[in-house]
Amino acid sequence: FWEPDDSEVAIGSVHVYLTSLAYLIEVEESLAITDYKGNSCGHLAVHLVPCSAKGQLLDDDDFVEDPAELIGQSLHFKMGIQYARGLPSKFSKGETFCKYKVYMDENFSTTSSIKSTINPEYKHEKLFSFPSVTKQLVDYLSSTPLVVDVWGVQGTALKKGVEGKSTKELMAIERNKNNSRGMNSKGVPASVSEEIYKMQVEMNTFKRRMEMKERKLQ
Repeated sequence: FWEPDDSEVAIGSVHVYLTSLAYLIEVEESLAITDYKGNSCGHLAVHLVPCSAKGQLLDDDDFVEDPAELIGQSLHFKMGIQYARGLPSKFSKGETFCKYKVYMDENFSTTSSIKSTINPEYKHEKLFSFPSVTKQLVDYLSSTPLVVDVWGVQGTALKKGVEGKSTKELMAIERNKNNSRGMNSKGVPASVSEEIYKMQVEMNTFKRRMEMKERKLQ
Protein backbone atom coordinates (compact mmCIF):
# COMPACT_ATOMS: atom_id res chain seq x y z
CA PHE A 1 0.00 0.00 0.00
CA TRP A 2 2.97 2.36 0.23
CA GLU A 3 6.38 3.09 -1.21
CA PRO A 4 9.68 3.73 0.62
CA ASP A 5 10.05 7.36 1.71
CA ASP A 6 12.64 8.19 -0.94
CA SER A 7 10.83 6.60 -3.90
CA GLU A 8 9.51 8.77 -6.73
CA VAL A 9 5.73 8.38 -6.99
CA ALA A 10 3.51 9.36 -9.91
CA ILE A 11 0.94 11.82 -8.54
CA GLY A 12 -0.99 12.42 -11.74
CA SER A 13 -0.93 14.20 -15.07
CA VAL A 14 -2.55 16.93 -17.15
CA HIS A 15 -3.27 17.01 -20.88
CA VAL A 16 -2.61 20.35 -22.56
CA TYR A 17 -4.24 20.77 -25.97
CA LEU A 18 -2.04 22.75 -28.35
CA THR A 19 -4.66 23.78 -30.91
CA SER A 20 -4.16 27.50 -30.21
CA LEU A 21 -0.41 27.18 -30.70
CA ALA A 22 -1.03 25.89 -34.23
CA TYR A 23 -2.43 29.37 -34.98
CA LEU A 24 0.43 31.12 -33.13
CA ILE A 25 -1.92 32.00 -30.28
CA GLU A 26 -0.72 31.54 -26.71
CA VAL A 27 -2.08 28.79 -24.44
CA GLU A 28 -2.63 29.55 -20.77
CA GLU A 29 -4.45 27.04 -18.58
CA SER A 30 -5.01 25.95 -15.00
CA LEU A 31 -5.74 22.24 -15.35
CA ALA A 32 -6.91 19.53 -12.98
CA ILE A 33 -4.20 16.97 -12.20
CA THR A 34 -5.73 13.49 -12.36
CA ASP A 35 -4.25 10.19 -11.21
CA TYR A 36 -4.49 6.88 -13.07
CA LYS A 37 -7.95 6.29 -11.57
CA GLY A 38 -9.26 9.66 -12.75
CA ASN A 39 -9.26 11.23 -9.29
CA SER A 40 -8.36 14.91 -8.98
CA CYS A 41 -5.03 15.56 -7.23
CA GLY A 42 -4.75 19.35 -7.48
CA HIS A 43 -4.28 21.87 -10.29
CA LEU A 44 -1.33 22.81 -12.50
CA ALA A 45 -0.81 26.19 -14.19
CA VAL A 46 0.82 25.95 -17.62
CA HIS A 47 1.40 28.23 -20.58
CA LEU A 48 2.79 27.98 -24.09
CA VAL A 49 3.68 31.22 -25.81
CA PRO A 50 4.73 31.56 -29.49
CA CYS A 51 7.83 33.74 -29.78
CA SER A 52 10.90 34.60 -31.86
CA ALA A 53 14.09 32.54 -31.91
CA LYS A 54 15.38 34.76 -29.10
CA GLY A 55 12.26 34.32 -26.99
CA GLN A 56 10.65 37.67 -27.78
CA LEU A 57 6.86 37.77 -27.90
CA LEU A 58 5.20 37.93 -31.30
CA ASP A 59 2.81 40.67 -32.37
CA ASP A 60 -0.90 39.87 -32.65
CA ASP A 61 -0.60 40.33 -36.41
CA ASP A 62 1.75 37.34 -36.59
CA PHE A 63 -1.01 34.78 -36.01
CA VAL A 64 -1.96 32.48 -38.92
CA GLU A 65 -5.48 31.80 -40.16
CA ASP A 66 -4.60 28.25 -41.21
CA PRO A 67 -2.01 26.06 -39.43
CA ALA A 68 -0.86 24.83 -42.86
CA GLU A 69 0.70 28.27 -43.30
CA LEU A 70 3.35 27.21 -40.78
CA ILE A 71 4.69 24.42 -43.01
CA GLY A 72 8.22 25.25 -44.12
CA GLN A 73 8.46 28.16 -41.68
CA SER A 74 10.32 28.26 -38.37
CA LEU A 75 8.39 27.90 -35.13
CA HIS A 76 9.51 28.91 -31.66
CA PHE A 77 7.55 28.82 -28.41
CA LYS A 78 8.14 28.90 -24.69
CA MET A 79 6.70 26.16 -22.50
CA GLY A 80 6.02 27.28 -18.95
CA ILE A 81 4.87 25.51 -15.80
CA GLN A 82 4.26 28.16 -13.18
CA TYR A 83 2.90 26.32 -10.15
CA ALA A 84 0.70 23.58 -8.73
CA ARG A 85 -2.01 23.98 -6.11
CA GLY A 86 -3.59 21.49 -3.74
CA LEU A 87 -1.35 18.47 -4.24
CA PRO A 88 -2.01 15.49 -1.92
CA SER A 89 -1.08 16.25 1.69
CA LYS A 90 1.21 13.20 1.90
CA PHE A 91 3.73 15.18 -0.17
CA SER A 92 3.77 18.15 2.23
CA LYS A 93 7.01 16.93 3.84
CA GLY A 94 8.56 15.64 0.63
CA GLU A 95 9.16 17.21 -2.78
CA THR A 96 7.46 17.36 -6.17
CA PHE A 97 8.42 18.05 -9.78
CA CYS A 98 6.95 17.83 -13.30
CA LYS A 99 8.25 16.29 -16.51
CA TYR A 100 7.04 16.20 -20.09
CA LYS A 101 8.07 15.54 -23.69
CA VAL A 102 7.28 17.86 -26.60
CA TYR A 103 6.62 16.30 -30.02
CA MET A 104 9.41 13.83 -30.82
CA ASP A 105 11.68 14.54 -27.85
CA GLU A 106 13.58 11.45 -26.71
CA ASN A 107 14.28 12.83 -23.23
CA PHE A 108 11.98 14.42 -20.69
CA SER A 109 12.13 18.11 -19.85
CA THR A 110 11.93 18.48 -16.08
CA THR A 111 11.11 21.28 -13.67
CA SER A 112 13.03 21.91 -10.48
CA SER A 113 12.05 19.82 -7.46
CA ILE A 114 10.24 21.92 -4.86
CA LYS A 115 10.29 20.74 -1.27
CA SER A 116 7.97 20.83 1.73
CA THR A 117 4.80 22.25 0.17
CA ILE A 118 1.64 21.06 -1.56
CA ASN A 119 1.46 24.42 -3.40
CA PRO A 120 4.83 24.44 -5.20
CA GLU A 121 6.07 27.32 -7.35
CA TYR A 122 7.95 25.62 -10.18
CA LYS A 123 8.64 28.79 -12.23
CA HIS A 124 9.74 26.60 -15.14
CA GLU A 125 10.17 27.92 -18.68
CA LYS A 126 11.91 26.37 -21.68
CA LEU A 127 12.28 27.55 -25.27
CA PHE A 128 11.49 25.07 -28.06
CA SER A 129 12.57 25.75 -31.65
CA PHE A 130 11.70 24.02 -34.92
CA PRO A 131 13.70 25.40 -37.91
CA SER A 132 11.25 24.07 -40.51
CA VAL A 133 7.71 23.05 -39.60
CA THR A 134 6.44 19.85 -41.22
CA LYS A 135 2.87 18.66 -41.78
CA GLN A 136 3.50 16.04 -39.10
CA LEU A 137 4.29 18.79 -36.58
CA VAL A 138 1.19 20.74 -37.61
CA ASP A 139 -0.93 17.60 -37.12
CA TYR A 140 0.65 17.09 -33.69
CA LEU A 141 -0.17 20.64 -32.60
CA SER A 142 -3.69 20.40 -33.97
CA SER A 143 -4.73 17.08 -32.45
CA THR A 144 -2.30 15.67 -29.88
CA PRO A 145 -2.32 16.84 -26.25
CA LEU A 146 0.94 17.51 -24.45
CA VAL A 147 1.09 15.33 -21.34
CA VAL A 148 2.70 16.79 -18.23
CA ASP A 149 3.35 14.26 -15.47
CA VAL A 150 3.53 15.36 -11.85
CA TRP A 151 5.81 13.30 -9.60
CA GLY A 152 6.67 13.41 -5.94
CA VAL A 153 8.79 11.99 -3.14
CA GLN A 154 6.73 11.49 -0.02
CA GLY A 155 9.35 12.09 2.65
CA THR A 156 8.07 11.11 6.09
CA ALA A 157 4.46 12.13 5.53
CA LEU A 158 3.16 8.73 4.37
CA LYS A 159 4.90 6.84 7.15
CA LYS A 160 3.03 8.99 9.68
CA GLY A 161 -0.21 8.46 7.77
CA VAL A 162 -0.12 4.62 7.96
CA GLU A 163 1.56 4.30 11.35
CA GLY A 164 -0.69 2.51 13.84
CA LYS A 165 -3.26 1.42 11.21
CA SER A 166 -4.13 -2.25 10.83
CA THR A 167 -4.13 -4.07 7.50
CA LYS A 168 -7.95 -4.07 7.67
CA GLU A 169 -8.01 -0.28 8.06
CA LEU A 170 -5.57 0.21 5.20
CA MET A 171 -7.68 -2.03 2.95
CA ALA A 172 -10.80 -0.03 3.85
CA ILE A 173 -9.01 3.20 2.87
CA GLU A 174 -8.04 1.66 -0.46
CA ARG A 175 -11.64 0.48 -1.10
CA ASN A 176 -12.93 4.00 -0.47
CA LYS A 177 -10.46 5.33 -3.02
CA ASN A 178 -11.54 2.71 -5.55
CA ASN A 179 -15.19 3.71 -5.16
CA SER A 180 -14.39 6.95 -6.95
CA ARG A 181 -12.43 5.24 -9.74
CA GLY A 182 -12.72 7.13 -12.99
CA MET A 183 -14.27 10.22 -11.38
CA ASN A 184 -12.85 13.68 -10.92
CA SER A 185 -13.37 15.87 -7.85
CA LYS A 186 -16.88 16.82 -9.04
CA GLY A 187 -17.97 13.22 -9.63
CA VAL A 188 -17.75 13.53 -13.41
CA PRO A 189 -16.11 10.68 -15.37
CA ALA A 190 -12.59 11.75 -16.34
CA SER A 191 -13.17 10.90 -20.01
CA VAL A 192 -16.18 13.23 -20.11
CA SER A 193 -14.23 16.04 -18.47
CA GLU A 194 -11.46 15.58 -21.04
CA GLU A 195 -13.94 15.92 -23.91
CA ILE A 196 -15.51 19.02 -22.37
CA TYR A 197 -12.08 20.59 -21.91
CA LYS A 198 -11.14 19.81 -25.52
CA MET A 199 -14.34 21.46 -26.76
CA GLN A 200 -13.67 24.52 -24.59
CA VAL A 201 -10.15 24.80 -26.03
CA GLU A 202 -11.52 24.67 -29.58
CA MET A 203 -14.17 27.30 -28.79
CA ASN A 204 -11.67 29.60 -27.08
CA THR A 205 -9.23 29.20 -29.96
CA PHE A 206 -11.95 30.13 -32.47
CA LYS A 207 -12.93 33.15 -30.39
CA ARG A 208 -9.33 34.35 -30.16
CA ARG A 209 -8.82 33.85 -33.89
CA MET A 210 -11.85 35.99 -34.66
CA GLU A 211 -10.72 38.73 -32.25
CA MET A 212 -7.22 38.82 -33.72
CA LYS A 213 -8.54 38.75 -37.28
CA GLU A 214 -10.76 41.75 -36.55
CA ARG A 215 -7.83 43.68 -35.06
CA LYS A 216 -5.70 42.78 -38.07
CA LEU A 217 -8.35 44.24 -40.43
CA GLN A 218 -8.67 47.51 -38.52
